Amino acid sequence: MSAKLTLERCFIYVFAAMMLVGMHYFQHNQGGTGLALPFNLVVWMFASMLIGIGLIKVSTAEQLRYNQPLIVLLAGVGLLWIPLFYPNAEFGEFALDRLIGLSAGLLLIFAFMQLELTRKDWHLMLFLIVAGALIESAYALTQMYLLTEGNWVGFNVNSTRAAGIFQQPNVLGTFVLFGPLASAWLISEKAITTKTQLTLVAVTSFLAAWVCFLSGSRTTTLSLFLILPLLAPYLYKTSRKKELRVWLCSIALGVVASSIPEMLSESVARDAIGGVTTAYRITMLEVSWELFKQQPLLGWGYGGYDGVYHEAQALLNQQSIIDGYHFNVAHPHNELAYWAVEGGILPILVLLTLAGYCLKLWLTKGWQKGLFYFAILLPSLLHSMTELPFYHSSILWFLFCIVLAKTFMETGKITVIGFPAKFAPKIFGVLIPLFTVIFMVSGLQSIKLNKDYERTGSVDVIYLEKVSNPLPIQTRYEFNAMVFRLKAAIGLGLPEELHGYLAWSEKLMRRQTRTEQFYNHHLALTALNRNDEADALYQHALKIYPDNQRVSYRYIHAYNYGEEALEEYVKWNNSLSADELSPELFVHKINALVQLDKIKLAVDALIAGQTQFPQELNLNSVPRLKPYVRIEG
Repeated sequence: MSAKLTLERCFIYVFAAMMLVGMHYFQHNQGGTGLALPFNLVVWMFASMLIGIGLIKVSTAEQLRYNQPLIVLLAGVGLLWIPLFYPNAEFGEFALDRLIGLSAGLLLIFAFMQLELTRKDWHLMLFLIVAGALIESAYALTQMYLLTEGNWVGFNVNSTRAAGIFQQPNVLGTFVLFGPLASAWLISEKAITTKTQLTLVAVTSFLAAWVCFLSGSRTTTLSLFLILPLLAPYLYKTSRKKELRVWLCSIALGVVASSIPEMLSESVARDAIGGVTTAYRITMLEVSWELFKQQPLLGWGYGGYDGVYHEAQALLNQQSIIDGYHFNVAHPHNELAYWAVEGGILPILVLLTLAGYCLKLWLTKGWQKGLFYFAILLPSLLHSMTELPFYHSSILWFLFCIVLAKTFMETGKITVIGFPAKFAPKIFGVLIPLFTVIFMVSGLQSIKLNKDYERTGSVDVIYLEKVSNPLPIQTRYEFNAMVFRLKAAIGLGLPEELHGYLAWSEKLMRRQTRTEQFYNHHLALTALNRNDEADALYQHALKIYPDNQRVSYRYIHAYNYGEEALEEYVKWNNSLSADELSPELFVHKINALVQLDKIKLAVDALIAGQTQFPQELNLNSVPRLKPYVRIEG
């Protein structure tokens, strides 16, 4: 009995450490998703410990606990691995991170089921979730209203959107919503028994609602107003009305509070529905749909979305099937579209079947309780249809899995069977967290070294040589290392090194399309006097990144090649007729003139651009010019 209590307590303690400390870990980094973000690595350490505790419980109790939902989920996850072995999965290794993350979520659900947590234990976990949301809400408000220029966390105080620890405002919004949602669960079970607990719930719900608007996330704002009516029937049926009123009033006050600073400020109001524009999302979905139609059975191969997207986008624009561009797209901002393009019909059928099964399962507890369960997970689900929250934030994924596990335990009958193999679960329960912690700690060191390399001008290769575990930043690390070799090969005249770079670059460009890769490939070809190939590559890059778009390869290429190339670019830009011009072309020309230190010509170009495009162009469109311009009055 004591062993069981110890394991349950250990699970709660580790979960508490993750919610109160681990997930808020800060370390300077160069951005990205997944394991490129330091706080995600720390969360993985704690999640692996939670999994390990569940496995040790199997060994200690000599029994397995499972139910039908767990078996269905296991089958679904297994099926999602199958496309990894399709013949077109050339880059399947780059899908392993999400498949491993998916499987880790399944393992966490399994581990949660093994522990005989009491109702009181679950309430404590909910309070810890509320506390985690409170910490992030307070941090977000600190970012927006208290931090000053040059602050140690590197937050841009001129930003109009808070991001919390997540470095992505929309993810912050979805996470803090777990605060009011966990509070609603506590209220529904009459678990709030002291004034301190009620105060915690009220303050968190107030601040979370405020931060939802402060994050500027459309999805979060929509989620907030959707969950309230979905939660209402069950809350009205089960809660104490005083607690329900306090909770609702706190949320309402938070919504009101978000607008007060803007009414008192002379600065430009924050856009409550900011972020990636709807037009960009539509473009990504249109391209994804066309790609799916071309390969509906097997998809384009796991790990291959980025490589096929940009080529398809350029072709579809040329064919007038779509009208719009979006760049550096590694994910279509819709999880179903992502799996469909890469894996074909099978992942879609699996994901839709699992979603339908869960909804049906929840409704077996009555429509009010079913809607309640759905509302708890709705913000994360809705966000995954408009962006990629589970890739930006591991804590969102693991919280999603824990809540899902709890709904499974409340809706599916638990079966207990004997499991006499004591050694295997215990050894895996130790090895999984041990290796995970070692991997993640070395990953944190690698992120720091890569950051130091890039922020010191990408010249001191000693930083890269000290990296012991490049996997969390594999693509970025390889890119930095190979670009260093490219520059050395050009400087020292080493044709064999240049050929080696081209071989590596060709494979990378099939998987990931970026302007810097085109530029560096062009450099290598030019250094080898393969000028025809270099010209062909340049023309191809112009199709992927057209002149009149926000990302123009012609401008970027000229910018990287120096003053003479920039002069040629300005000359080319000036030769365009009025019908050929666009706001983006004016922006590129102004930036080129600023780089050439021709400030008066840059100002003249801005005035001309504003005359032709008064609604689209202003000084904020060209931040490089702003330091040189003083607005009177």
